[in-house]
Amino acid sequence: MSTVMNPGAAPDPEAVDEAVYRLLELVPAGTVISYGAAAAELGLGTARRPASAMSRAPYGLPWWRMVRANGTLPPSLAARAEGAWRREGTPVVGQGSAAKAARAAFLMPDDAWRRALTSRLSDLVKALPEIGETQ
Repeated sequence: MSTVMNPGAAPDPEAVDEAVYRLLELVPAGTVISYGAAAAELGLGTARRPASAMSRAPYGLPWWRMVRANGTLPPSLAARAEGAWRREGTPVVGQGSAAKAARAAFLMPDDAWRRALTSRLSDLVKALPEIGETQ
């Protein structure tokens, strides 16, 4: 597990949102990451922070790649996500509003992925002064 941001700090909320979006952009097509895993990678204290950021996600962001720990999304989003998951080759269980990403779809971050994340976040240092080296 990596800690890119210091969980004890209170950074600019817009910069945290941007960090969540940049992390999501590094999740490859065909895989997903949970809100909790995203929070852990960014050093945030709770899965609610990435979930909150996703409620404000800009158009064009692959929102269907961030899911609950059990692979689901709210029913209102699951049916829409299913189409994107199938186009990307994401392993899916169920269909329609009951669709969810299979366990095999979850991203397993490695050192190279974490270095790429740190690089993607490097220009946020002014807004998030607590960004540091990955562990």
